[in-house]
This record gives sequence, structure tokens and C-alpha cells, in this order.
Amino acid sequence: MTNDSFFATLPVMKNLFLALLATLLLTGCAGQTEKPPDANSVLYFPETGRSIQQPFSSYFQQRGGARLLGYPITEALDHEGWRVQYFQNGRLEVHPENQPDYFITVGWLGELSNRTQPPIPKPLNESSRYFPESGHSLSGDFLTFFEANGDTAQFGRPISEAFLCDGYLCQDFQSARFIWRPQLSPANRVQLEALGELYFLNSDLPPSLLSPVSPPPVNHPEN
Repeated sequence: MTNDSFFATLPVMKNLFLALLATLLLTGCAGQTEKPPDANSVLYFPETGRSIQQPFSSYFQQRGGARLLGYPITEALDHEGWRVQYFQNGRLEVHPENQPDYFITVGWLGELSNRTQPPIPKPLNESSRYFPESGHSLSGDFLTFFEANGDTAQFGRPISEAFLCDGYLCQDFQSARFIWRPQLSPANRVQLEALGELYFLNSDLPPSLLSPVSPPPVNHPEN
């Protein structure tokens, strides 16, 4: 074969190679099947008879687990325009329109429960933290707990000042209510209200969604 003949065949050989490569790729894709959920990503809680699957399970484990959100009280479901799952203390939501870091968020159930109070001026107390976006401040044990457990990503901003409720000091946030119980040890004095349960029970969702389900064949996570 002369050099001219060899170079003349290069475009043909290139096209044949690309066609073969495309065929192999398409065949490989067609032969793939969707993998079942990783058993390790499914968390079951006999306390409520509910499980958590992806994408909620990773978020749950990375953001304090049952200590902050409580146990799951429903399976994942579609409600109020989002894919959500209810927990004792709140609701996790899927938001594909958000940036990746905020694909999963804690729902603003405190704000949706009409707990927002009018804003107040910034206090002179330098030990408090003021949130100009909501016009409220945090201090003391509430501020310490807030900053140590996820800050605004977990609880949202404060939507009230501290106030008395049922004999205890409380404060509302977009996603939570803090309750200060001085009779407990210092590490446990700030408790979270069961806001997820309260919101669910006052929603239009059927109570049957709270019924326990059989456990999947997975290991129970450590809290």
C-alpha cells in the first residue's frame, strides 16, 4: 500500500472505529440494570416501626440523627409539593431546585405553624447573637445549643424571643422549638419539642401513615 493510499483510508477507518465504539457503549448501557438500594442506607427504628432510606438516611446520620430529629414517624411521601419524611421533631424535605448542599433541608414547620413574632431592635447585650433577617436574638444555653448542633442549617433562624410556655423557657425557630428544662443535667437542659408530630397531626394527612411497618432486612443503627 502506498503512502497516498494509506492516508486516503484514514477517514474511513476513523468512522468505523467511532461506530464500533458507539455500539459497544449503547450495548453496555442497555445491559445495565438499576441497582437495588444499598441495605446499609436503610435505617429501621423499632421505636416507631419506621425506616429511613436515601437520600434522607445519609442526611439523618450526618446531622445528629435521632438526638436532633427524633425517630421517623412516617415513611417518605409527597406532601405540600415536596418529597418529605416526618420525624418526631421535624420534617426532612427534598429540594432539587437548591444548590447541592441544600438538596435536603429541614422544613420550616415552626414558621408554617404561624409562630413568627414581630421583630425587635438589636439588644445591647454583647453576649447575645442577633439575626437581622428575622429580627430576633439568641443567648445563654439556647445560643450554645444552637451553634453546637447545626446552627441555621438545622434549626433556621429564631422567629421569637425566649418566652414562658407551660412553666418552661421556650424559643421558636423556623424549624424547631427549644425548651429549657433546668432540672436536667447541663448537657440535656435544652430539649426539642416534638414539632414534627404536632405538625403532622394538624395536617390533612391520614393518621394511618403513622402505623408501623415491618422492618426491612437491615441492621438497626446506633443512635
